[in-house]
Amino acid sequence: MLNLVPPNVQGIQLLLDNKSIASRTSNEIATFLLNTEGLDKIMIGEFLGEPAEENVAIMHAFVDHQDFASVPFVTALRNFLQRFRLPGEAQKIDRYMLKFAERFVLQNPGKFSSADTAYVLAYSVIMLNTDQHNAQVKKRMTKADFLKNNRGIDGEQDLPVDLMEGIYDEIRTNEIVLKDEQPAVSEPDKLPTSVRFEKASESMAIKTEERLKASNQRRAQLGSTGSLANGGTSASNEEDVSFNQSGNSGVFYSATHHEHLKSMFEIVWMSVFTALSSYLQDAEDADSVALALEGFKHAITLACMFDLDLERKAFMSTLGKFAQISVGSEIRPKNLEAVKVLLEMSRVLGARLGDGWMEIVLCISNLEKLQSPDGSDRSSMDKKRDSVAAKKENKYSEEAVALATSQSMTLLVDKIFTSSVRLSGPAIVGFVKALCVVSWDEITSSETSTHPRMYCLQRLVEISYYNMNRIRVEWSQLWSILGPHFNKVATHSNSQISFFALDKLRQLAMKFLELEELPNFKFQRDFLRPFEYVLGASRDFKMKEMALMCLQQLVQGKSKALKSGWKTLFGSLEKASKDENEQVVTLAFDLVKMLFKSHFESVSVNGAFPDYVNCLHPAVDSLQSVELMKQTVPVIVNLQKSISKISSVTDGKAEVANASNGAHKSANGHDETAVTAASTTDDPNFRYMFPILFGFYEVTMTCELEVRARGLTYLFDVLKSQARELSRDSWEVIAKGVLFPIFDDLKLSRQEHRKIDEREDLTVWLSTTLVQALRLLVDLFTNQFEILQFACEGVLEIMMACMSQENETLARIGSTCLHQFIENNLDKFDSALWDRICKTFVNLFASTSPNLLFFDYHAQIPDAPGGVFAPPEGDEADQLEQQTRDEEAEDEDRDVGAENMNRHMSATSLNQSSSPNFPSDALVFVDGVPQLTGRAKPDKSEFQGIILKCVLHLLVVQTLHEILTTSVSKSSSNLTAAENGVTGSMDERIYRSMSVKHLLLLVGCFERSYRFAEAFNKDTELRLALFKMGFMKQLPNLLKQECASISAYISILFKMVVDEQQDRVESRLEIAGKLIPLCHQVLCNFNAMEPGIKNRNLNAWKPVIILILNALTELDDKLFQQYLPVLFEEAMSILLQPALDLEVRIALHAFVIRVGFSCGIVRDPVGAEDAAPVSVLVSASTNEAASV
Repeated sequence: MLNLVPPNVQGIQLLLDNKSIASRTSNEIATFLLNTEGLDKIMIGEFLGEPAEENVAIMHAFVDHQDFASVPFVTALRNFLQRFRLPGEAQKIDRYMLKFAERFVLQNPGKFSSADTAYVLAYSVIMLNTDQHNAQVKKRMTKADFLKNNRGIDGEQDLPVDLMEGIYDEIRTNEIVLKDEQPAVSEPDKLPTSVRFEKASESMAIKTEERLKASNQRRAQLGSTGSLANGGTSASNEEDVSFNQSGNSGVFYSATHHEHLKSMFEIVWMSVFTALSSYLQDAEDADSVALALEGFKHAITLACMFDLDLERKAFMSTLGKFAQISVGSEIRPKNLEAVKVLLEMSRVLGARLGDGWMEIVLCISNLEKLQSPDGSDRSSMDKKRDSVAAKKENKYSEEAVALATSQSMTLLVDKIFTSSVRLSGPAIVGFVKALCVVSWDEITSSETSTHPRMYCLQRLVEISYYNMNRIRVEWSQLWSILGPHFNKVATHSNSQISFFALDKLRQLAMKFLELEELPNFKFQRDFLRPFEYVLGASRDFKMKEMALMCLQQLVQGKSKALKSGWKTLFGSLEKASKDENEQVVTLAFDLVKMLFKSHFESVSVNGAFPDYVNCLHPAVDSLQSVELMKQTVPVIVNLQKSISKISSVTDGKAEVANASNGAHKSANGHDETAVTAASTTDDPNFRYMFPILFGFYEVTMTCELEVRARGLTYLFDVLKSQARELSRDSWEVIAKGVLFPIFDDLKLSRQEHRKIDEREDLTVWLSTTLVQALRLLVDLFTNQFEILQFACEGVLEIMMACMSQENETLARIGSTCLHQFIENNLDKFDSALWDRICKTFVNLFASTSPNLLFFDYHAQIPDAPGGVFAPPEGDEADQLEQQTRDEEAEDEDRDVGAENMNRHMSATSLNQSSSPNFPSDALVFVDGVPQLTGRAKPDKSEFQGIILKCVLHLLVVQTLHEILTTSVSKSSSNLTAAENGVTGSMDERIYRSMSVKHLLLLVGCFERSYRFAEAFNKDTELRLALFKMGFMKQLPNLLKQECASISAYISILFKMVVDEQQDRVESRLEIAGKLIPLCHQVLCNFNAMEPGIKNRNLNAWKPVIILILNALTELDDKLFQQYLPVLFEEAMSILLQPALDLEVRIALHAFVIRVGFSCGIVRDPVGAEDAAPVSVLVSASTNEAASV
């Protein structure tokens, strides 16, 4: 039935009346047209292509019912065009291609940069299909031509060459045609008679052209050899002879194809051109001029008809010269006649003129200028010069001028512009190009005038109005020319010119926004870009203010029509927010706030929410006013509160890829990872969350202290509140794009600190914002550990970077936060995470170990140490007997780590790398002896770095010891006791949560640190060599590192030995095999010390000796009796030391009492059941020592 009615809504009504469709809805009708067999596809194509609102809605539903997901582009287009016969009208084709492109990009995200690419490519494929398979096309498009025509269509980038070549090959070999029409196409005999006659005629024309060319070549050869002079035979005769000899004598052919004229004209055009030009140059009477101009008209017509560029340019340029008229020069009647002919040619042959439009536009510009010879658009000097010239030559024809400025001439010019809508796509492009060139010439030639010329600029605006309804592929080509021209004009130094351009651009934008734009296209975005360009490139802040006001008017008048244009609008506001003029920044910020209050829903629906947040970032970066900075944070907070609202409004239809646009400024390379991940996540909440989070990140990294503290707090508050609403993929992007980049400055040198204001001392930022961020980060991971467990490795890396800082406060904060992180989450750690934590400490110990202290001093310094006389250590100690023991320990044998801790931290320049990157030349031990052969000596420039490593290494030792023995809440109060080796009451939660394997890995770090320091302290020659090199003013040592490491090592091993946990008991022999020999060695070394050295180092070794004695005393009877024979003799030898310290004597007293109890020597007269436990006695002895 539909096949019998015209393609209009009456046919649909008939279907409704006959119950063929249930209701008159777009979906119902589209489903019927798509699934019903036997319908005329020509009628379907015509009906769906109609511009009526109902027809367009049905066509959209018709396309939306088709599935193009994961289908190659040409296959999708081919399948699409099998559903109907594509109409011949350009506007109808345009609507089909727009909708097809929108549907294809929606179902194939990432295939193209936007739907514009698919749209242009679809048009190109249709044109290629016509070019390759239409019998009337004489010159086929080559593969190179196809690639050239489609350059830069994918967001100004080329599509892959293999893709484009594949499309060309497929279309060339397999025509896109309805299946019903394929037989007729495949059988040439069934073609209509007219078509077959046309093909035969075309073939004859081609053969004739070939014969004529061959004849020309023979004539040229004869002429060059002088055959005419010598043989007396003309080239024509020779040709006749040759032709007669071929057997064709007496046979004549009648020209039936217009192409025959092309070959004839190519032969004679130069002679015709010379004759007409000379004749017109000399002719003055009207008949002669008319005859010559008629010849020009026909010649140009032929050149345009056959696309002969050289011939057309020759005739057009010459005619243009005769049509040149200007103020102050002679204007003859033939000049005006030439103008008329030129303008008439533009009307008749405009579609074929190509770059011949330049002469026409110049002529029109001169006509306009002639209408006001004394107008104010020219400078007074120009007027005076023209007046003098006119009077002197007396050639100024008032009658000619009156004719040139007559109403008929004006109407003729106006008709050219109004009829531009009928020009073909290439023709209008050539016309607009010529207008832009002449327009810029007008502006630059009169830019200093009071009233500069802008005639062609005004005409460009008119042409834009007239041609705005062209198919989008043609309009895009036009705007690619007009847009850059408006960029230049709108940023001109003459405010009159730029103001005029901006105002006209605003008017055009108002008109353009009335046109519908489908999702995923960017026509609006491209059209509005001149505003963005002005706000970024103009030097006149008044023009920037005007650009902002134009945008405000566009929003107020056309906000409902804005779609992709929102992105350019926010890009413009972003540029304005970077401006140095605070008035411009304030105006832009006011517009941002207005958009949130009045148009936020429209912004969100069109996927521009991330762009809205992005435009706040540069405002944060560049605002001079703290008050404006403070206003930024509440705006971002309000955005966060609106997430649930916009999520329900958009219903998950916003563009996923847009959510990651804010990450482009993420520091230290995190941006690319974040953007890539964000573009693939399907988390709807994340699409709006990420730009907000990145906004808070920008505030944190760039604003004043008060503002950034607020931003940081809000950032983590949002993360906590939304933690369970986000997917794992979203959290990965947030961690890499927002959280971890906050701490990137820990890994960068001062020159790379891009986010920190150069005017602000880095130490202030590190000690305030960064410390706050560290604590908030630990708190976030503690509260949401199950969700964020995957990112724990990143947190550990941040803590490592903190503990490697040359800022003592920050390094200690890092160690405290690491302790807090482990303690708060230890119940949630699995074996793999404990492995990572242990690896972190192993890396920390290795990276902070001062390996450069060891070098082959015998080879590097041949005269050392024999060439250096160093006073005996005992003599140095004797000189310091008048000072306290603490002063002796500090001033004699100078401990590198302890003595330089505070001095180095305050003096080291922050210009060095915050994270030490010294040579990782690890020291090798063979049988406990360090191998120095081949190790180079350190340069003086490396001394400071070595000292820094000593300091950091000591801090790492203390941190690990605290983690294993002390609760973080008690770490501050117990810090001194831990350093002194006194165990006290240790917090066992962390210790008991770790397996033997992990504990042995960590105590192994203590052992290696101890062996390293011990080897250095024993090598007096090495220390003297360093002293000679000027490493320190006193003889260096690592005494504090040695004592701190051995104390930590022994205390943890003793704890493991007495532990009754199953894995500890199973490993007791292995642990004891490490512990008891080590304790014996320490006691032996202490007893063997020379008196002078012992007195000087007593304060350092005393806590170690007390630790060993107290730990032995605390052992149960079985273990005590097992280890007593090994250690008893050396423990008792301590009594032989002179001037034995009271605390040591008390520890020995407790040890001896324990021996007495264990051996049954000491008995309580009251009874064993009333005897005090040994641990109480030890505790009492310790307390007594403390009170003393």
